[in-house]
Order: sequence, then structure tokens, then C-alpha cells
Amino acid sequence: SDEALAIVRIIAIMLRYAATVNKQRVVAAVGAAGSAVLFTGTAVWLLPQDTDDELSEENTCDSSPFQQMHKYNSDAFLGRPSKAMTEGAHPGFNLSPRLTRHPFISKEIPTRDEQLARLSSGQQEFDVLVIGGGATGSGVALDAQMRGLNTALIERADFSSETSSRSTKLIWAGIRYIATGIAQLLRLKNLTSPIDAVNDFVGEFKMVLGAHKERRILLENNPHLTNWVPIAVPMKEWIQWPAPFGHPLFATAPLVFPAVMKFYDSLSGFSCPPSHLMSKARARRKFPQLDEDVKYVQVFYEGQHNDARTATCIALTAAEEGATVANYTEMIGIIHENGDKGKAVGIKCRDNLTGKEFEVRAKSIIFAGGPFTDGMRKLEDPDAKPAVAAAAGTHIVLPGYYSPDGIGLLDINTSDGRFLFFLPWQGATLVGTTDRKG
Repeated sequence: SDEALAIVRIIAIMLRYAATVNKQRVVAAVGAAGSAVLFTGTAVWLLPQDTDDELSEENTCDSSPFQQMHKYNSDAFLGRPSKAMTEGAHPGFNLSPRLTRHPFISKEIPTRDEQLARLSSGQQEFDVLVIGGGATGSGVALDAQMRGLNTALIERADFSSETSSRSTKLIWAGIRYIATGIAQLLRLKNLTSPIDAVNDFVGEFKMVLGAHKERRILLENNPHLTNWVPIAVPMKEWIQWPAPFGHPLFATAPLVFPAVMKFYDSLSGFSCPPSHLMSKARARRKFPQLDEDVKYVQVFYEGQHNDARTATCIALTAAEEGATVANYTEMIGIIHENGDKGKAVGIKCRDNLTGKEFEVRAKSIIFAGGPFTDGMRKLEDPDAKPAVAAAAGTHIVLPGYYSPDGIGLLDINTSDGRFLFFLPWQGATLVGTTDRKG
């Protein structure tokens, strides 16, 4: 075509010129030529084209509110902006309607009534039945369905309405665990068992590397659900005492913290925005509530997301892939193969919107109720001993003026050694800690 011929001519001219100068410019010209190909190809693709494969009005936005939410989320997962996105329903997707052309075609999700009809028909036995529609349960259902297993997922309330919607909203790569791992490694008591201490530190460090990998994947694959949030760490003294993390070595943390944060950036291949220092003057403008003078303010970046929306999108994706998914459907009993002590072969359910009760049969039943899992287990065995290792974290919501717009604050030296975040969240300030054992 004429467009392809134009691209070839641009490359030829740039390489011919560079070859007459020196080899270094040949390399530069190749890079510039590649950029020209990308720019020209993109420009050609964006030009109006008279084609018959543009998505129709019916395909870009359905009338059902449930399907509209599904289309919005699933289109974003598949990389195809829907009509809701192109018309500015989400500020991150203010795109031209021309960009709705995409080779992926979104799949339709049955309505809730249709999903319940499949659940209650009694005509099929599911391979996997997941109880609990939070982040874990939805993820289990999606994974099982993608492996070719006939999967069902039920949730007694709305998806991610419990623990999965009550986090700090961070996709955290775990800077604290590096510090606590080093602090534990350097304890004097480890002189008696150095190998165990080193193994514990290596395990902690591998966990941090895994968290960096997961954070990068989440932010790169789901820009419609995630964003980077800068977090400021004020340093009030050059030597901090009491020392952070209960180890005297960390009293010198303010002296090395900028270098530590660059190392932290490197663990994800510098895929995050770079950490940097904020001047005292700018810190006073940004954080007028800081009533003490600071030596400097360190700024680093973590991922942030709407945890409830992320979990709901996972459930929708499972439904899109063919799983039978229903919210406001509660398990009220277990069906055993041979009396009360036989193998569990199904459950008794209740539609919490209508009160209708029905049975669902499955080869495998998975309890994914988070802190409520022990309650589910008692439906199967009233004498079951607690198996959930509970954890607890406190989060409160304060007025928005406690944190500037678009930047959070972190206290790394609280009285009990945990981190305390002040994060901007939907016009308010979310204050929260890391988890502790309950």
C-alpha cells in the first residue's frame, strides 16, 4: 500500500544518511527509524477508515445495568474500550471512538436469574463449587474455569463486600519486610543458629521479590483498575531514637534511606516512578499539618487500586469464561453422600433476595470465606476445630485535608513497630496499618 511504501522510504533515507557519517549514527538512525515506523503506523491506523467491522451500538453498550458494568470491566480486561469508556465514564479512558476496533470480542454474561436457573436446575454436577465471592474465592473460580473445570461461585452478599473491600487499597511490594528481615538477621541470638537465620532472611527477601513481580503485573495489565500513588516519608532527625524496628542499627536509617529506596525501585526493574527527595519548603506546603521541622522528605511510589472493584472484576471475568456465578446466594447446609458423616457432595442454598431454597451438587467444594471459613466448616462438622490463622488490621477514614491531593504520608516508626499510612482515597484520607495476628 501507499502507507507501507512511505514507511520503507523513510527508513531508507535515514539509513543512507547515517551510513555516510559513522557507525554510531547508524545505530541512532535505526532507533529513529523504528520510532518512525511506530509513529507512522499508528497515525495510519488512527485515520478514518471505511470498514464494515466497526462495533455496532448494540455491541458497545447494553441496556441492563448488570451487563453495562460487565461490558465496562470486561472490555477493559480485553483491552477494548467500550462506549462507556470512550464517552468519558472513566477519566482514564477518554479515548476516541475509533479505538473500539479490536480483534478481541467480549463475551456476554448471563443475567443473575439465568445464573440461578443453572445453579438450581439439578441437571448438572459441577466439578468445583466455590463458597465465598471475595478476592480469593473469585480468583479460585476463575483459575478453575480457565483450566476447563465446570465451576460455580456463590456469595451470600455482594461480591467483595466483606474483607476484600476493607484493605489499605495498596498494591504493596513490601519495603517493611526488607527492614524487618534485616533486623531479625542481625539479632545476637542468631549467633547460635546462623543457618536458620539466613534461611529466614532469604525466604523474606524472596517474598518481597514476588510482591514486586505481582505489583508490576497488576499495574501493567490493569491500568483501568490501578494507579501509582506517591508516598512521603518525613525524616525529622538524622539519628532516630528509639530506633525503627527495634534494632539500634536502624537509628541511622535517615542517613541511608534515599539509597535504600533506590534499591527498592531496582527490585522491580525500575518499572515504578523513581523515588526522590522533597525539599523542606515543598514539604511544608504539601503537609502543613507537620508541626515539627524535618531534615528532608523521602518520596517513593506504591501501587493503589479499588480493592472491591478489582475483586468484582475477577468474578465477572470468571463468569465471562463460563463459570456460573451468583451473588446474594448463601450456603445454609451441606449435603452428604451417606448420611451426616459421608462425603460432602453438594450444598443447600438460599437466594437471599427471594428466600427460595435449592440444592447444588459438586465433586469438589471449596470454602473461601476468609475469616468466616471456620463458620462454614461447622456446617459440615459441628465439632471442627478452628483452622483459620486470623489477622487483624485497623483502618479509619478521616477528612480529606489530612492528606494532600494525590500524595500519601507514611510513619515508619510507630510505637509498636508497624507502618502507619495516610493515603488519599476518593476525597477522604484512609489511615491504616499493616496486619497483625489476631
